[in-house]
Amino acid sequence: MRISDELREEIKKLFNDYHNKSQLNSIDDFCDLLNKINEKIYSRNKKIKLNTITYYTNPKISENRYHTFSIRKKSGKERIIHAPHKSLSFVLRTVNILLNSVFTPHNAATGFVPKKSIRDNALKHIGHYYVYNIDIEDFFHSFDRNKVKLALMYNPFNLNEKLAFQIASLCTHPIEINGKIHYVLPQGSPTSPTFTNILCYRLDRRLNGLAKRFGVKYSRYADDITFSSFHNIYKDETFLKELERILKDEGLKINKEKTRLLKNNYRQTVTGLVVNEKPNVPRRFIKEIRMWLYYWEKYGQVKAQEILNKYYSSKNDKSSQQKTHKIENVLKGKLEFLKTIKGENDSTYKKLLERYKELNPQKPKDQISNNYSKTNKSSTNANTDEYPITYNPKRTVEILRELNQNEYLKYLTHDWNEDMFDYKDFMKKVKAEWDKKINRELKNQNKNLYSKIYAFIFGDKLGDPQDNSKDNSKKRFYCWGEKKLKFGWSSKELKEYCINNPKENPFDFEIPGKIREIDKLPTFGDYVQAFKCEIEFRDDSNNLYELFKKHNKKNKFNIEGLDALKGKSFYTDVQCFSYTISTIFKESFETRPDYKEIKVSITHKDDFYLLAITQLNSLCERSINDEKFKNPGGSLKKIIDIMKNLADFSLVFTSTIDNKTYRINYLVSNKNTEFHKELGKKNDYGGFTYEFKFYL
Repeated sequence: MRISDELREEIKKLFNDYHNKSQLNSIDDFCDLLNKINEKIYSRNKKIKLNTITYYTNPKISENRYHTFSIRKKSGKERIIHAPHKSLSFVLRTVNILLNSVFTPHNAATGFVPKKSIRDNALKHIGHYYVYNIDIEDFFHSFDRNKVKLALMYNPFNLNEKLAFQIASLCTHPIEINGKIHYVLPQGSPTSPTFTNILCYRLDRRLNGLAKRFGVKYSRYADDITFSSFHNIYKDETFLKELERILKDEGLKINKEKTRLLKNNYRQTVTGLVVNEKPNVPRRFIKEIRMWLYYWEKYGQVKAQEILNKYYSSKNDKSSQQKTHKIENVLKGKLEFLKTIKGENDSTYKKLLERYKELNPQKPKDQISNNYSKTNKSSTNANTDEYPITYNPKRTVEILRELNQNEYLKYLTHDWNEDMFDYKDFMKKVKAEWDKKINRELKNQNKNLYSKIYAFIFGDKLGDPQDNSKDNSKKRFYCWGEKKLKFGWSSKELKEYCINNPKENPFDFEIPGKIREIDKLPTFGDYVQAFKCEIEFRDDSNNLYELFKKHNKKNKFNIEGLDALKGKSFYTDVQCFSYTISTIFKESFETRPDYKEIKVSITHKDDFYLLAITQLNSLCERSINDEKFKNPGGSLKKIIDIMKNLADFSLVFTSTIDNKTYRINYLVSNKNTEFHKELGKKNDYGGFTYEFKFYL
């Protein structure tokens, strides 16, 4: 977590105040200090309990406080990672913030230092004739519990021995090294990198002094130590012996397999960056970006994603195989790194970024307008003066995005943090955020969408019968969504479960027999997934593709372009749009049975998807001035009523009356949009088209 300089100073002052008032003598005091720090960092109360800290300070009791996995190194060897349990990780993150606020690393240290990166490490060695890289063997495991304790007993921490030992026990872990158990810094803990900088302060000072004595530059990025100079001092026995002596004094050992001297007529690298003339990435890094962009451009996103998945699954690295690697995120991360190293004005970066933007345009956050148009009950009474109707589907998307991004509302569909186990308190906060951010606005935007979401979150009568039928297959129940589901966040069974089992994840709750028998969903997590697919076409479920695929099977049409719908993601009322598609097929396309070919296309432009559904070669036998266009009824009226505030909606067709092509705009976001517009003789879609613009 990034902490501002101002906040870091506040935390340092808070630590000193505790010291000055002699309020930092026990683990109780330390726990109180950590909670004071969290109050400054988090907007909501994230308390650390004393018994949590005391539990994790004793590894003999808390045997499962870390889980272990391996990552394959470039050399082919495995790096063992010890990742802390979720609740321990939260404690250690706060401790790490405290350490970074109180302690200032040596200037030569660039790894795991606020506001420093591998670029800062590389900058010190630009343009030198010689670059000498050495690596420390078993770096993290070189620092044991006693060293950590002693570091906390001296400046700038000055803790008493008992408290220093308890914190050291919290931040170290028993690990088997060469057949013996040692309490050392685990690689994977939030505090371990910071403690290495604390424990290497004297090392940095001594090696920096050695570098000055011999006229060379020195820097350290974790266990990577680099010297550079204009003269070859690295064969000087005096220099090498002094270097080894200092490292030995500090309890560190050189990994001679990774020691190398690089001359300027070859590629010189420091922590993976080329430093011959300026900080730069290796050529293979640029080639990788170009390769993945090429696959996406040539084969499309779906096929490129398949190739990427095969690439990672072929790696002999379990952690890499288990992760989800979306191609857009992989490329975005690589481009961000490239910008960090080469700068945003670099020509190579700019060209690659443009190619990426063409494939995956940025989704700008829409500015919330204070004068957005609200649904007017009378506006659905179509007449010549009212069309096109101006709505604000962008605002609907902003409201739905709150369910995924809001501080509390997002946990209706995301896994809970360890501090959110109080069901009553959570639902109280959800209600407050709902009333503040969603309630009245969503009801005005789209009542169908509002009713569904409200039922899922607050419906306390879900599953109760609405009639007296004895046959469950015919009985009508209070429910929500397209599948008429009968369970939600306010169902009494879930409420009782959460209150009686405060440490259990609500998503794991098994649905009781009666409801489970009807809905066919075993856990509450399955209801959450169903809800997410009600308010969003999702790339992970491909529900947009499945919607059209269903009609492809159901109706006697040949639909082309279905694959383009895979991997598309945008917010809307999925149930309403599903009904709209059914209406288009049943009441429009099926009335022209001679035209069996349907084409679907979707285009990503700026901040929206343009979805077009075309009955190929089908023409319109009406004039643009026909009264049925000006005062629509039937299926057209249904679509307008259903899709208001969900998308812009237009018809595109060629009239047989005058052989001209027109676009008629029924639902629009821009009040200055004309009701209809002549497009010329050619219909680019190739037939009668329903066009929807879904905002992102």
